[in-house]
Amino acid sequence: MDLPKQARYPHELVDYLKSVYKVKSDTDKSSDPIYIEYRSIEFTNGVSYESKSYEGGVSVNVNFPTKVITFQELYLLGRLAYPEFFEGKGCAYKAENMACEIDDGLASLEMKKSGDNYLMFFGLAD
Repeated sequence: MDLPKQARYPHELVDYLKSVYKVKSDTDKSSDPIYIEYRSIEFTNGVSYESKSYEGGVSVNVNFPTKVITFQELYLLGRLAYPEFFEGKGCAYKAENMACEIDDGLASLEMKKSGDNYLMFFGLAD
Protein backbone atom coordinates (compact mmCIF):
# COMPACT_ATOMS: atom_id res chain seq x y z
CA MET A 1 0.00 0.00 0.00
CA ASP A 2 1.50 3.29 -1.10
CA LEU A 3 0.01 6.20 0.83
CA PRO A 4 0.63 9.85 -0.01
CA LYS A 5 3.16 11.40 2.39
CA GLN A 6 0.46 13.55 4.03
CA ALA A 7 -1.67 10.48 4.83
CA ARG A 8 1.29 8.58 6.26
CA TYR A 9 1.62 10.64 9.44
CA PRO A 10 1.43 9.24 12.06
CA HIS A 11 -0.28 5.96 11.24
CA GLU A 12 2.55 3.86 9.80
CA LEU A 13 4.87 4.54 12.73
CA VAL A 14 2.10 3.74 15.23
CA ASP A 15 1.27 0.52 13.39
CA TYR A 16 4.92 -0.51 13.45
CA LEU A 17 5.36 0.24 17.16
CA LYS A 18 2.18 -1.66 18.01
CA SER A 19 3.39 -4.65 15.98
CA VAL A 20 6.67 -4.97 17.90
CA TYR A 21 5.78 -3.72 21.40
CA LYS A 22 2.91 -4.59 23.73
CA VAL A 23 0.54 -1.68 24.43
CA LYS A 24 0.03 -0.72 28.08
CA SER A 25 -2.34 2.22 27.44
CA ASP A 26 -3.69 4.02 24.38
CA THR A 27 -5.42 7.40 24.62
CA ASP A 28 -6.77 8.97 21.47
CA LYS A 29 -8.15 12.25 22.77
CA SER A 30 -7.13 15.11 24.97
CA SER A 31 -9.12 17.34 27.26
CA ASP A 32 -7.14 20.29 25.88
CA PRO A 33 -9.23 21.98 23.16
CA ILE A 34 -6.10 23.26 21.38
CA TYR A 35 -5.58 19.83 19.79
CA ILE A 36 -7.55 18.77 16.71
CA GLU A 37 -6.23 15.24 17.19
CA TYR A 38 -4.21 13.79 20.06
CA ARG A 39 -2.82 10.32 20.68
CA SER A 40 -0.69 8.98 23.52
CA ILE A 41 0.47 5.37 23.70
CA GLU A 42 2.49 3.81 26.49
CA PHE A 43 4.10 0.42 25.90
CA THR A 44 4.95 -2.14 28.58
CA ASN A 45 8.70 -1.82 27.91
CA GLY A 46 8.78 1.93 28.63
CA VAL A 47 8.50 3.17 25.04
CA SER A 48 6.07 6.07 24.68
CA TYR A 49 4.48 7.70 21.64
CA GLU A 50 2.61 11.00 21.52
CA SER A 51 1.19 12.81 18.50
CA LYS A 52 -0.55 16.17 18.50
CA SER A 53 -2.37 17.80 15.64
CA TYR A 54 -3.37 21.42 16.09
CA GLU A 55 -4.20 24.35 13.88
CA GLY A 56 -0.96 25.13 12.10
CA GLY A 57 0.93 21.92 12.63
CA VAL A 58 1.62 18.42 13.83
CA SER A 59 4.17 16.98 16.24
CA VAL A 60 5.17 13.42 17.02
CA ASN A 61 7.38 12.45 19.98
CA VAL A 62 8.64 8.91 20.52
CA ASN A 63 10.72 8.06 23.58
CA PHE A 64 12.72 4.80 23.67
CA PRO A 65 14.63 3.61 26.76
CA THR A 66 18.22 2.81 25.71
CA LYS A 67 17.71 -0.76 26.96
CA VAL A 68 15.05 -1.26 24.24
CA ILE A 69 16.76 0.16 21.14
CA THR A 70 20.21 1.28 20.00
CA PHE A 71 20.88 4.66 18.40
CA GLN A 72 21.64 2.89 15.13
CA GLU A 73 18.20 1.22 15.25
CA LEU A 74 16.59 4.58 16.06
CA TYR A 75 18.39 6.15 13.10
CA LEU A 76 17.21 3.38 10.77
CA LEU A 77 13.66 3.69 12.11
CA GLY A 78 13.81 7.42 11.40
CA ARG A 79 14.93 6.72 7.83
CA LEU A 80 12.02 4.33 7.33
CA ALA A 81 9.35 6.47 9.03
CA TYR A 82 10.41 9.79 7.50
CA PRO A 83 12.34 9.02 4.27
CA GLU A 84 11.87 12.50 2.82
CA PHE A 85 14.36 13.84 5.38
CA PHE A 86 17.08 11.57 4.01
CA GLU A 87 16.63 12.15 0.28
CA GLY A 88 19.79 14.14 -0.42
CA LYS A 89 19.72 16.12 2.82
CA GLY A 90 19.90 13.60 5.64
CA CYS A 91 22.53 13.59 8.30
CA ALA A 92 25.07 10.81 8.19
CA TYR A 93 24.92 8.20 10.91
CA LYS A 94 27.75 8.63 13.40
CA ALA A 95 27.68 6.33 16.43
CA GLU A 96 29.79 8.66 18.54
CA ASN A 97 27.51 11.63 17.78
CA MET A 98 24.19 10.01 18.79
CA ALA A 99 22.29 12.97 17.40
CA CYS A 100 20.71 13.85 14.08
CA GLU A 101 18.71 16.97 13.31
CA ILE A 102 17.22 17.85 9.95
CA ASP A 103 15.14 20.97 9.35
CA ASP A 104 13.81 21.97 5.94
CA GLY A 105 11.99 25.10 7.07
CA LEU A 106 8.46 23.76 7.54
CA ALA A 107 9.27 20.30 8.84
CA SER A 108 11.92 18.96 11.16
CA LEU A 109 13.16 15.63 12.42
CA GLU A 110 15.38 15.22 15.46
CA MET A 111 16.84 12.02 16.90
CA LYS A 112 19.11 12.14 19.93
CA LYS A 113 20.18 10.53 23.16
CA SER A 114 18.93 12.17 26.33
CA GLY A 115 19.94 10.50 29.56
CA ASP A 116 18.76 6.88 29.48
CA ASN A 117 16.50 7.49 26.49
CA TYR A 118 16.61 7.96 22.75
CA LEU A 119 14.17 10.54 21.49
CA MET A 120 12.64 10.96 18.05
CA PHE A 121 10.76 14.18 17.31
CA PHE A 122 8.95 15.08 14.12
CA GLY A 123 7.34 18.50 13.64
CA LEU A 124 5.44 19.95 10.72
CA ALA A 125 4.13 23.51 10.46
CA ASP A 126 1.55 24.52 7.88
